[in-house]
Amino acid sequence: MDENSNFVMTGDHRDIPLGLGMLVIVWNACELSLRESLSWLGAKGSPEHLRVAEPLISELGSVGITQALSCYANELPEEEESLTSAILHAVKVVEICRTYRNYYVHGISGVTKYGIDFSPEAIAADIPVHEAMTMGPFGNVYLKSAKGKRKFLLDFVSADDLISFNNYLADFHVYLNGLQTAIIQYFRKPKEQRQPIPDPLCMLKPHQKPSFDHMKIGRKALAPWPLGWSDDDLLPGNHAIGKLAGQMETSDAARPFYRGSDHRRAA
Repeated sequence: MDENSNFVMTGDHRDIPLGLGMLVIVWNACELSLRESLSWLGAKGSPEHLRVAEPLISELGSVGITQALSCYANELPEEEESLTSAILHAVKVVEICRTYRNYYVHGISGVTKYGIDFSPEAIAADIPVHEAMTMGPFGNVYLKSAKGKRKFLLDFVSADDLISFNNYLADFHVYLNGLQTAIIQYFRKPKEQRQPIPDPLCMLKPHQKPSFDHMKIGRKALAPWPLGWSDDDLLPGNHAIGKLAGQMETSDAARPFYRGSDHRRAA
């Protein structure tokens, strides 16, 4: 990257894009291992049949891969219950990890120096923005949805969040490599000559997006404005979210959103 490039970041702000980039790499490695395991199952362990199975599998995404793996796992004989369980465990891990991966990869749209506490307690107390700020860096998630119900989400993902998830994916990749070996050996060796099936991983908690259910931000869009609110007030004047837009535009404490060369010198 030359000195005129955009997205030049300094100091700890590199931790967020680095963590996000590593997440993409390790997720791709896990997905590749899953696809390889599915190919060997579809080929029944035969290299000759593998070439027949691969064109049907190569373009599958993670959802299609896990659905097919579940089907094959349930086609194994009852005496291979441990292998069946190992495959289904991998499927369950992927389904949980996918929600984290999608949230981080598709949700993070900026890097900020500070995060802001949007807990229900902070919202109820009308805590000013400067008091709710926490030193980052953070990956900023700003999402809106209108799938049957209007939703708004503002979140700040820390470097530790990304590192922890990356480490879990790295452990999962090791598990998947052991699982692939177990699948290949199932077709080629007697049970007593096979390597042990890898131990299952501890399951992550299902990912929960921050919930903004407080009345101050959950008010119905077509409901009358509460008494004392002006037409141009998004939220009460001293409220954190109500001031957020102005803070992001005017306060040095809320910089920087890295968008290009005009932010190169921001620390």
